[in-house]
Amino acid sequence: MEVIPIPPTSSGFAYRNIRTRTFFIVDDRLDENALKNALDRLIRDHWRLLGARITGDLKAPQLTYHLPIQFTDDYELFRWTSEDSDASIEKAVSGLWPASSKGRDARILPFNMDAIDARFRPAEWPYNFKDAVDVPSMLVNLSQFSDATVLAISLPHVVGDQMGLANIISAWMGLLEGKTPPPLIGYKEDILPGQKPFSEYAKREVTEKGRTRIKSRLDAFLIPLGFAPEIVLKSKETRVMLLFPAALLQSIREKPFSEKGKGAVTELTNADIIAAIMVKVCIPHWLNGGLLTDHRM
Repeated sequence: MEVIPIPPTSSGFAYRNIRTRTFFIVDDRLDENALKNALDRLIRDHWRLLGARITGDLKAPQLTYHLPIQFTDDYELFRWTSEDSDASIEKAVSGLWPASSKGRDARILPFNMDAIDARFRPAEWPYNFKDAVDVPSMLVNLSQFSDATVLAISLPHVVGDQMGLANIISAWMGLLEGKTPPPLIGYKEDILPGQKPFSEYAKREVTEKGRTRIKSRLDAFLIPLGFAPEIVLKSKETRVMLLFPAALLQSIREKPFSEKGKGAVTELTNADIIAAIMVKVCIPHWLNGGLLTDHRM
């Protein structure tokens, strides 16, 4: 058994107990065997760390990965569950999804993510890391319908955030296309800066705005301080789900902002448009000199 310490930068006390749950909805039936076999190959032959168990007291200074030197045939690389229904996904979620969801108006739905979570998340899945003793890092559930598939994934935040999960999905789907995943680096050593004094880094590495850069101790203090007003003013979380119909997103994409920008606009993805809407609506206008006082699109 190989014991690999998890760097402090990857296992902060604030999030080491979190298991994220992500849901992918595809308008088609997927090949379950192909997906399952590709994930097995990804972990067994390429990104072996995903098959490790995370051990250690959540209050301890450091957590560790316990990774078998060789995976045996009966070792559980990941936990896979599935369900198959002949019904359409619209019928399966009737009572949740509004019947008039095909319009062009954005709206707040009469339910929140908890309802989706309860429908597509297996009841035995642990919510938190502390409830997942000797459980594989990756939990996957495939819900098949006559016209769609819902892929649900639970992953400890220590293993990967949403960008990390995106890398896992990319490598996983790449195997289905015959692509070899890139090597997985950084799990045996901390690849982030911090191995030398802040003053020894080149100035361009620590001052370049708009890019990933090395943060000083002052940055580390000021960044969380920026969240303080919201935490004080909005101490209670309100969960809602917003619906942005495809027709609305398409109309925004096709809107001629300017002759010069037409080419760039056609490259916008749905995620780009939704992110822009949320930034425009959610950031207080006084943070942008009053530029966001008009929330109309």
